[in-house]
Amino acid sequence: MEIIKINIDDFDNLDTLLSITNWSEINTLWGVGPVAPLHLGYDSLIVLQKKILEKNPHRHFLIMADIHAILSHKFSWQDIRERCYYYEYYFRETCNLKNCDYVLGSYFQTRADYIEELYSVMGQISLNNVKDSLPTSTKKNETIPASIAIYPLMQCLDIFHLKANLVIAEKGQEKIYELCRKFGDYKIYRIGMETKLKATKGKLIFLYIPTSHDIQGNPLIQSTTNTRISIHDNESTLISKINNMYAPPYDQKIIEGRANAVLEFFKYSVFPWFKESVSIENINNGIIKYDKFRDLEDNYNKGLHTPQELKRVLQLYLWKRLSSIQDSLANGIDSWIDKTKLK
Repeated sequence: MEIIKINIDDFDNLDTLLSITNWSEINTLWGVGPVAPLHLGYDSLIVLQKKILEKNPHRHFLIMADIHAILSHKFSWQDIRERCYYYEYYFRETCNLKNCDYVLGSYFQTRADYIEELYSVMGQISLNNVKDSLPTSTKKNETIPASIAIYPLMQCLDIFHLKANLVIAEKGQEKIYELCRKFGDYKIYRIGMETKLKATKGKLIFLYIPTSHDIQGNPLIQSTTNTRISIHDNESTLISKINNMYAPPYDQKIIEGRANAVLEFFKYSVFPWFKESVSIENINNGIIKYDKFRDLEDNYNKGLHTPQELKRVLQLYLWKRLSSIQDSLANGIDSWIDKTKLK
């Protein structure tokens, strides 16, 4: 089995990068843990899936990883069910991610064939292999639960069990998905696994997008409710968060490990979501209209716009989005969220 890793930054360049001629043979997959209140950090993954769905793959699985969430958080089944419904509603109805197979992990992960496959995997892949797949911060934690060792194995097994051959993920998931190589190495053939491995037609493609960042420009995995833009933020909270965004001027070096948060939000949370041109007023050149993010980024890096100019415009566009999102949500769907903790 050949594993192909493709790093993608420009979503309009999919055809060139993937070189897939027959999308009707492709099963695509993305999984999400329904845990925290939703935020705009998912925008890049949503936009990429929309681009993929335009290609009409055979099936697109969007897995609500409820068992994974149970293994990693102290939630009841009722807690997780509420979150799964909330996540699916947002993706399907608000973001218009349709023509997808929305699948609860528990729907297939509790079946006898999956359990036998998991036992087989656990018996052949070493604990050291699993540890290598975990984030450094997790490996240093001496009190991590035993379930953390099962989580990565299930995340990889899901791919083969559902016969997916293209997986969408953030770059931060790459170490976990490296475990997929072991599935081929050890020829884990139980209850039809041979057929499922062959369903990839000899190739398994991982489409990795850059890791998203919070308003401080730090990787999203390090974020808190105070440094993420929640879909439930009110206008004053949104403005406060944008005013505090990390956005160094064009002639100032970006701190290593961080990103210009303002530019990233324009790239993934503004341009793909508005049909009209993005208008930005410049003190010397009047109003400049942009149809492509790259043009805005180039002009910013030339010093044509200041961080404050972009922040003022970002406030307008993101509030348009958030107010529309909040109007679209079904009554009571977010009743489990304590919104006072999102500020």
